[in-house]
Amino acid sequence: MNISYQWLKNYIKFDFTPEELQDKLTFAGIEVEHVTKLGEELKQIKIAKIIERKKHPNADKLSICKVDDGTDIKQVVCGAPNCDTGKLVAYAPVGTKFTEFTIKKAKLRGVVSFGMLCSEKELGISDDHKGIMELPNKAEIGLDLATYLNFNDVVYEVEITPNRPDLLGLIGVARDLSALLNTKLDLPKISYKEGEKEINDFLTIENKNTGKCLRYTARIINNIEVKESPDWIKRYLKASGINFINNIVDITNFVLMETGHPLHAFDYDKIVGKKIIIRNAKKGEKLLALNDKEYILDENDLVIADAEKPIALAGVIGGKNSCVDENTKNIVIESANFLYSTVRKTSRKLKIFTDAGYNFERGMSSEQAKIASDRTVQLILENVGGTLLKNMLDSYPMKEEKAIIKI
Repeated sequence: MNISYQWLKNYIKFDFTPEELQDKLTFAGIEVEHVTKLGEELKQIKIAKIIERKKHPNADKLSICKVDDGTDIKQVVCGAPNCDTGKLVAYAPVGTKFTEFTIKKAKLRGVVSFGMLCSEKELGISDDHKGIMELPNKAEIGLDLATYLNFNDVVYEVEITPNRPDLLGLIGVARDLSALLNTKLDLPKISYKEGEKEINDFLTIENKNTGKCLRYTARIINNIEVKESPDWIKRYLKASGINFINNIVDITNFVLMETGHPLHAFDYDKIVGKKIIIRNAKKGEKLLALNDKEYILDENDLVIADAEKPIALAGVIGGKNSCVDENTKNIVIESANFLYSTVRKTSRKLKIFTDAGYNFERGMSSEQAKIASDRTVQLILENVGGTLLKNMLDSYPMKEEKAIIKI
């Protein structure tokens, strides 16, 4: 698990240096295995403006660009389709050191190139490799990318022991530190507004295996717009080592890292029969998962299904047939708790290892499911928009009793 120095400050106030915080974490019993200074490579990357683009005389797919990096005009040969005049882009000058190579002056098909215009994938920001990274017109030419994106952070890679699932989220870590340091824990204040339509008129859930599905909650948000996430969410996800997908999936991943509780979003309009059924898989049933691999299931696997087919492997991975994409307008937010041994057996058998599965295997709290759902709804309504249907569907067959501990 990765702990972000900057992200942790949202829940507990401290003025320790990154080195001092590392010692505090170790003293709290949270073993730090590795420390990474995030953004070191990005400090070398400059925001530059393309002031001229012309066709390469010896290559149809290459362009010769002149870029202004705030100090000088440089000539760069670029093969991206979107290196158009007037755009602000990420420019790696000669001498920039990446993990696997260093940028050098090069001659491409007879034309000298002084540096490289970079895609988000080349910069390690996302998996987008369709073209070079484009920046808003308000970005300052010559500013380094780490400063612009606020990617100046220290990340601690920690080992959480199996008996401490409460430390799998940033809030859990902050809670332990607040007790150790005798300082206030500042939890997010959660509030949101429901619409007029009632969720029961649009969706039902049926829990056919209450021994394996300890709690299952569902909410619906209508009229959303799936697009890129805000920069602040991207910044925190990058610190956690999580790739950006879209604003909905990114928010569920943000809440996972914040609370430690996994969530999943379905495209409501892809759910056949407008019914969610938690059941054992039928022998030979197949699921094409989000990792683009097809899995053959048996009766020991717990699935989330609609009226016709499985749409997710419970606690492990979602299905392609119900995923949120750029055309999604209405979503179902799942926040649940599954028996840890069930998740572990399916994950090991099918060799599917996900962050959600890792957490569920260590035992999640059923009470935490609603808290994580509330937080997800709040962040989606604030950052994406849409209308939340009234009430929450909730199958909670064996309610957890609160323990009272006398000290």
